[in-house]
Amino acid sequence: MRQIRNLPLYRPNGTPAYGWIQIPQNLLNGDNATINGDVYYFGADFVGLSAAQATRSLCEAINAQQEDANEINPTNTNFFRGYYAEMRGSYIVIFCTVPGTAGNAFTLATSNANRIVISGATFSGGTPGSIVTANGGALTDGSGTITAGGTAQQVFASQPGRAYLIIQNLDAAETMYVNIGAAATAGSGSFQLLSGGSLVFENGYIPSGSVSIIAATTGHKFTAKEA
Repeated sequence: MRQIRNLPLYRPNGTPAYGWIQIPQNLLNGDNATINGDVYYFGADFVGLSAAQATRSLCEAINAQQEDANEINPTNTNFFRGYYAEMRGSYIVIFCTVPGTAGNAFTLATSNANRIVISGATFSGGTPGSIVTANGGALTDGSGTITAGGTAQQVFASQPGRAYLIIQNLDAAETMYVNIGAAATAGSGSFQLLSGGSLVFENGYIPSGSVSIIAATTGHKFTAKEA
């Protein structure tokens, strides 16, 4: 049996919040960036280094916190950071390690807004999880037979609030075609359902357009249900 299904968006924990830092010019001794209370200082050794070198060094320093030697002591959790960094061109993008809205409260600060540019005072973009849950309810049955072989027929009218749709070809040998939002044809633009095949829309994206089918033989059986 051939089955066509659309996959729902699966982000059970949401998306992580993030912010960015850019160093557009050489730094001065004492310049610093603060990430959620953790201060990263540029000392005298950095004065005169290029902005690109300073950017790479800061990115490495942020991630080095995750590999602190103190990790051999499970009672010392102070070295753990709730964020990590990635180089994206001339930017350091800093992601919260825990996805969701909590990361939107992570703070960013700079000692000099010209030499160390930040995306904003806090991270942004963190979103809550979206585990798909099943919805109950009655199904509308549009099952039946092809009334005129070779002619498209509408099974369901358009429904903006449609939450579920299934069409199945019940003929033992003949192919059936399905289209959404326009008349079905036995060619491109329509879904081809072989014998026993089905087309299912559920969970994520559910098309709201009218449902049309076509098959070659009058009396061709099919199942169609929506909610």
